[in-house]
Amino acid sequence: MAIATVFMGSLLLYGKSKYFPENLIYLQNLLSRNIVLTRIFGYVLLAISAFLFSHQYDIATGVIVFLAALLLTISLLVIALPIHRNFIYLFGSIGLLSMVINYFI
Repeated sequence: MAIATVFMGSLLLYGKSKYFPENLIYLQNLLSRNIVLTRIFGYVLLAISAFLFSHQYDIATGVIVFLAALLLTISLLVIALPIHRNFIYLFGSIGLLSMVINYFI
């Protein structure tokens, strides 16, 4: 759950960037309608995920795991979003499947 909130918060904050890929212009238009609300919601999701990581792994380890997940998520967004739309759905479904399998193990 915490990793999903990190991903959603990062996507919301990256969606208003001028470097957002052109092939996802519909998503950028959706996120740019109300920039302040998008920014607040993105930061709230990141704060919730930091709290979830801190609650699950204790405070110090939770902060380190949160920062590692945040860096990994941002780098994956920057690398994977410019790829063609069909590959994004494939990578997203594989990532979601791996999170679900990891949750049940």
